Amino acid sequence: MFGVVESSQVVSYHQSLIYGMLGSPIFMLVIFGFWLLYQLKVVLFFLRLLNQEEYQFLNVLALRSGTLNFLSFFGLAFFT
Repeated sequence: MFGVVESSQVVSYHQSLIYGMLGSPIFMLVIFGFWLLYQLKVVLFFLRLLNQEEYQFLNVLALRSGTLNFLSFFGLAFFT
């Protein structure tokens, strides 16, 4: 089920996975379980990242108002 899929079979491979998830409640629960574990891994990664010295600017940005942050990031994204 997992591994390398030939490029000509990618669409049918994903389609069969989708049909399998929708057709079997057990398979869907397994997928949700893996998804929840992955979400936990991501949250722990970001919490570890925020505690590192080189990412302290993110904590400072969180203290500013949401409107100011939005306008700053909007200007940065579209005018640079």
